[in-house]
Amino acid sequence: MVGFALFILAIATMGAWLAAKPSFGPMKAVSIVIVVLILLQIVLGESTLHSGNQAVAFLHFVNAMAISGTFMAMRWEQTAKAAASPDGSAGARRSPA
Repeated sequence: MVGFALFILAIATMGAWLAAKPSFGPMKAVSIVIVVLILLQIVLGESTLHSGNQAVAFLHFVNAMAISGTFMAMRWEQTAKAAASPDGSAGARRSPA
C-alpha cells in the first residue's frame, strides 16, 4: 500500500516538473526515471511475492538500490555545491564584521 502511495506521489511530482516554467531538463529526466524505477519496483515486488524466485528477488533489491542511489546522487550534488562555496556555507549571508 505504501508503494502505491509513493508511486502516486512520484507521478504528481513528475507532472509538476514537466509542467514547470521555465523548464529544468535534469529534473524532468530524474523525475521520469524515478517513476519508471518505482513502477518496476512494484512489478518486481509482486512477482517476487507470487513466485518466490530468488533471481527476481535479487532484481527487486538491485532496483531498490538504484532508486536510493538516485536520491543519494541528488543529495551529493547539493553537498558538493555547498563545499565548493568560498565560505562553505552554501550561500548563507554573513554580516561584515
